[in-house]
Amino acid sequence: MSDSDQGGSYVEVTERSWLGRLAGSFMAAIFGLVLFFASFVVLYWNEGRAVEAITSLGAGARNAVTVISDKLDPANQGKLVYLTGTATVAGPPVDPLFKLAPADAIRLRRHVEMYQWREHEETRTERRTGGGETTVKTYSYNREWSDSAIDSGKFKQPGGHGNPAMNVRNTDFAAQTTRIGA
Repeated sequence: MSDSDQGGSYVEVTERSWLGRLAGSFMAAIFGLVLFFASFVVLYWNEGRAVEAITSLGAGARNAVTVISDKLDPANQGKLVYLTGTATVAGPPVDPLFKLAPADAIRLRRHVEMYQWREHEETRTERRTGGGETTVKTYSYNREWSDSAIDSGKFKQPGGHGNPAMNVRNTDFAAQTTRIGA
């Protein structure tokens, strides 16, 4: 793809009568009522989880034992401990595709983006005499950088806007062994 390629656009026009609009409004009102009552259930469930999380964090903070990272104490075995120290790695994280292995890193993140076609949809609704309406959808195509694959097969006008497969993906690599102190 060269930078001079134009994306183009595609226009789709649909019409709906006043009776169709009335039925759509009725269905939207029923859906809104269902969502209204469902919101109380979700709110109750979410608040219960928040209280449980706060209680667990408070219990952890009360039971944590502060230790020195230079020596091991068998008395702390199985306890929640808090310590600070310098982390060292036995084997650095390795990206096998690009053969990268930063020596002192604990974690390595590969961030990949691909220049590809993206479809944008713009909708405009016009009221007609008699209560009907006409909806005009304009689909335009531009190329953008994206860190995930965009499926061009689902475009309204896929011809000339095909995206290649994204063979390299975002990935995280961790060090083989990380230690702090003793």
